[in-house]
Amino acid sequence: MEHTYEQRLLHYRRDFHRHPETAWLEYRTSAILANRLEELGCEVRAGEEIIDPGYMISPVEEAERNRQIDKVQEEMPELAPYLQRMGNATGVIGVMDTHRPGPLTAFRFDIDALPIEEAYNSSHLPCRQNFRSLWGQRMHACGHDGHSAVGIVLAEKIINNLDKFCGRFMFIFQPAEEGAKGGKSITDSWKYPIPDYLFAFHIGFAKADELVCGVDRFLVTTKFDVTFTGESAHAGTTPNKTRNALLAAAEATLRFQDIPPSPEGTTRVNIGCFTAGEARNAIASKAYLQGETRGETEKLDAYVMDQVQKLIPQCAAHYQAGSELCVVGRTASEPSDTRLCRLIARQAEELGIYREITLHKHFPASEDATWLMRMVREHGGEASYLLFGAALEAGHHSPEFDFDEQVLMKALRLLYRMACVLQQAGKD
Repeated sequence: MEHTYEQRLLHYRRDFHRHPETAWLEYRTSAILANRLEELGCEVRAGEEIIDPGYMISPVEEAERNRQIDKVQEEMPELAPYLQRMGNATGVIGVMDTHRPGPLTAFRFDIDALPIEEAYNSSHLPCRQNFRSLWGQRMHACGHDGHSAVGIVLAEKIINNLDKFCGRFMFIFQPAEEGAKGGKSITDSWKYPIPDYLFAFHIGFAKADELVCGVDRFLVTTKFDVTFTGESAHAGTTPNKTRNALLAAAEATLRFQDIPPSPEGTTRVNIGCFTAGEARNAIASKAYLQGETRGETEKLDAYVMDQVQKLIPQCAAHYQAGSELCVVGRTASEPSDTRLCRLIARQAEELGIYREITLHKHFPASEDATWLMRMVREHGGEASYLLFGAALEAGHHSPEFDFDEQVLMKALRLLYRMACVLQQAGKD
């Protein structure tokens, strides 16, 4: 049976990898997951059934959304009922009730990809094994295809052994983690009882064959867009009569790097995208920045963001341009519960599938699962964010990113073990 689960993991992971969908466009992925959860007997809600469009952070344009829905419906017409149910949102939650008294245990899996063109070379495993992304400028470059695969196969394994359990299980397939949009959108729209236990995880960010039982410090991040508005004119004849949006954006980009560091901890600011201008011989009337701040705590992230907010109008004024800042994503800081981490460590030791087990570790990036963790912990529950170490072909968010697929079975075994320990009605 374990061999069958391993085959299922590879099937789902590679199928999702071939068909990557970016934030708020995960219609194919969501429909496949919803369909399978319903086949397993779960109570399933999807899209707008779990996320109120009024709480969606930075949704995509209607035309882009419709193009993706049409594409999925053309390729897989059998998914049409789920696409109609989802409406303007994506994501899936499935609940399985054993109808025996017990806790509500939730597992969260992020499902979105990145707007990255995947590498095409013979050394890249997805190329060699024929599961490279079929959709241009989209790629699972962070492992969320693996997270989704573990999630649906975990649901299969638990439900196949439901007589061992009590209480209820919740499988949360969250959209729009990249850009920190989906986690808060779900918690602000929450329509369920609050889980007693919550597990979330990430592949990588730890040594190969290392298990981190809980992250105790995330980098908090705020994602922002800035629009600078100037006035265009001929660059040769009347440059003095214009308001140069490009120069205002360029000055802001450089001055962000001079924000003084805080003595209280790590801070970051980055501009990842800069778009400006209409023609080489015209003064730019528009400029757009996509950026982010990060901080070791929410206070530190707020400090950096405050500095960014002060600099933007200063730089705009220097060139008599206008400016508009829009926050398009945000994460929180929430620790993993120590008691739960210790329980995870004990179970991992008994399984004997990791060479190294680390109780706590700082996370070098940000995660919007923290909103779900906060919701659970504020209501008296326990939550943990695990790291499943794996050998990587290249770093996260790289066109060459890939991971050793053996990590999938290890993650499945440990998460299933935790379900058994927390909810079993009989022997494991």
